[in-house]
Amino acid sequence: MRAADLVMLFALTSLWAVCFVIHLGQVVQGKLAWIPVYVASADSARSLPSVRALWPGADAGGLAPGDSLASVGGAGLLGASPLDFVTAVYAQAVQGKVTVERVRGGEWQRVTLPLVPIEQPWRRSVTGAAFALLGALAFWRTRGSKLGRAFYFGMTAYAFHWTYFWGAAPFTRIGIGSFAVATTLFMPLALRTALIFPEDAPHRARGRAWPWLFASTGPVVTSWAFGVPYGSSVSRLASLLLQVAFIAVFLALLTRRYRDAGAIGRRQLKWVMVGLWVGLVPALVASLVALAVPSLWWVYEAALALSLALPVCLFIALARYNLLDVDRLLTAAAISPLVGIGLISAGVLTVPTVASAAQEWVDPKVSEPALALVLGGGAFLALRRIDRLLQERIYPERRILALEAQQLRLELAQCAKAADVLLVLGQRVSEILTLTTTAVYARGAGEFAPVYARGPAVTPAFALDGSLARALALRAMPLDTALPWTGEHPVERAALAAMGVELVVPVHVRGELAGLLCLGGKRSGDVFTATDRALLLSLADKAADELLHFGRDDLARETRALVERLRAYVPGAVARELVAGSELEAGEREVTVLFVDIRGYTSFSEGQRPETIFGAVSAYTQAVSQIVTDCGGSVVEFNGDGLMTVFGAPRALAEKERAAVRAARAIALQVPTLAVRDASGRPHRFHVGIGVATGPGYVGNVRAVDRSIWVALGNTTNLAARLERMTRELGAAVVIDVATHKAAGDEAWDFALRPSQRVRGRSALFDVYSWSPPGTLSPPLTEEEPA
Repeated sequence: MRAADLVMLFALTSLWAVCFVIHLGQVVQGKLAWIPVYVASADSARSLPSVRALWPGADAGGLAPGDSLASVGGAGLLGASPLDFVTAVYAQAVQGKVTVERVRGGEWQRVTLPLVPIEQPWRRSVTGAAFALLGALAFWRTRGSKLGRAFYFGMTAYAFHWTYFWGAAPFTRIGIGSFAVATTLFMPLALRTALIFPEDAPHRARGRAWPWLFASTGPVVTSWAFGVPYGSSVSRLASLLLQVAFIAVFLALLTRRYRDAGAIGRRQLKWVMVGLWVGLVPALVASLVALAVPSLWWVYEAALALSLALPVCLFIALARYNLLDVDRLLTAAAISPLVGIGLISAGVLTVPTVASAAQEWVDPKVSEPALALVLGGGAFLALRRIDRLLQERIYPERRILALEAQQLRLELAQCAKAADVLLVLGQRVSEILTLTTTAVYARGAGEFAPVYARGPAVTPAFALDGSLARALALRAMPLDTALPWTGEHPVERAALAAMGVELVVPVHVRGELAGLLCLGGKRSGDVFTATDRALLLSLADKAADELLHFGRDDLARETRALVERLRAYVPGAVARELVAGSELEAGEREVTVLFVDIRGYTSFSEGQRPETIFGAVSAYTQAVSQIVTDCGGSVVEFNGDGLMTVFGAPRALAEKERAAVRAARAIALQVPTLAVRDASGRPHRFHVGIGVATGPGYVGNVRAVDRSIWVALGNTTNLAARLERMTRELGAAVVIDVATHKAAGDEAWDFALRPSQRVRGRSALFDVYSWSPPGTLSPPLTEEEPA
């Protein structure tokens, strides 16, 4: 986080904490109350204020509109404003009452004005604390991102809104001011947050000012609460209408964002919907009831107790969107109130009638609770049945997934060898969940070695006593690689990141870690839900049960055989060329990473003979490798049509950024000139996308199945890969980051600034620079090559 973000986080949260402590004092003393009288200012410094209006249905102690007010608790009100009156009332009130001298028809009379106690003050305390603390925590977890900052401001404003502390002398005016400012800001800030949430939905530059129309809520609500600046009984009606309008606009905006969002963004928005449904919809319905029947205002106050669900769900949406199965929660949240209303209605209509009819045989004191329990049990069964039917209707793929998992259990039971259990497990899980990366590890003599690997990156071995193995040995749940684990090692974390692993599922046999299931993201872009995790655990347990039928020596022997078979798929030739016989210790250093990828490779290879594809790719890799070597870089990894290179490692390179940009220019110019032909002899022209990033990276040896492979891992590598993908979106041949552009000097003089770009997988916006050879246009993005 930036220093300015840390200062803002500490200062604003500390200010709220001070206000909250004062608020708690008022709650403990029972001093939080409303004044049921609206007062008009005195016409002059020598005149008295007068009663403008009264709260509907409230006891005003005999005051009536038009009465002049001479004093409050003995304090004179000559020339007083409405705010002076409010301050005097809170300062002089004793046990929820205050003595007021009124003047009516020239007669002076002393009356007692009772204040209206605030119902359930602790609910406001809990709600304010939840919004403030969860907002600060979310801001901290997102490291000061634009979305995290907007979320923090909105949550903190709402926290101040609920932190009442007027009446605590000398803080009444400050408390009212805090309430007014917070109420003015929280609706616009909430809508502005919704405009940029979730991050994978496109952001529209226009229309950022309209949320401030809801800033009118502040003066309206403050007028309803304190008669300032324009007290009137109409203010209550106006504030409720504004709240209804805000909720409607907020829901409409989120609906539009849901339509534009990707799989992860939609899951985040589903969490918001759960929070809104549980936290705001009851309040919305209750506010409409209160509008129709003012005496039922208590229903609205009670419904607001559910608002605590909103900050919790908002925090989960921003920071832990894959915590639970939100789809099941959403359907349950939607149908539970309906079933509950049906149960209450049935109970009110039928229980007394049936109990009365059966009173000759059973005492109603016994029959009524029994009937209520029967209805409750029936409602529970109905809820489960309806939920199951909705899940099958709305999410049919879940039923298919369950059937596939059942079939996999049968296949695991039919395995004749120990290693086949893990091999079948990896293959079928990859197919069922359509994963980008799958790697299955078995326990060997000295390490966990991969027995099945499917994915774009090198699959290293993991030490038996490494941090990953130690963390999994103590777990009965999958390990989310986005979260830290106890004693984590940076090289092992970087290796998992390079493989694209998001979830690691342990396989325990007789209390010992026998295998690992490393899973990358789904090709659909969706996250691993709680249902997926439970399914994977059950499959791992089934695999462990089958491994019990074999000896430990059998598993070790068959693992070695599979390792030998997998050896051919490890890029050892590249590693030997880079290492050149010397051992390199893993460590962090400053590097420049270049990723290059062929455009249109999939469409070119469709229908071509293998020798045609091999010849084209060989010409491409040979040309690119020669350019990289001539510029002082090192080829790290080939991956079909893609290639990763590093400048500045394994040996230091002066002006590595200039060398990388020079290589990128040469590749973008030379690859389209390659003499490549398809199977029919027609010439084909390749185009490339190149991403270059500079920063720290873990470089050195990673232990693979049978050798040490020199690699570069970490955030810089991931950023370069994402910049390469961004070339499609920006219609450019080369995209570089700010650090590379700054250090490359005149080598990047004609690169164009592309400000505030969204990099996939990053919360913050990035400035990048792009370039294409003069007179060329990047080929359009196709469906086969998603950005």
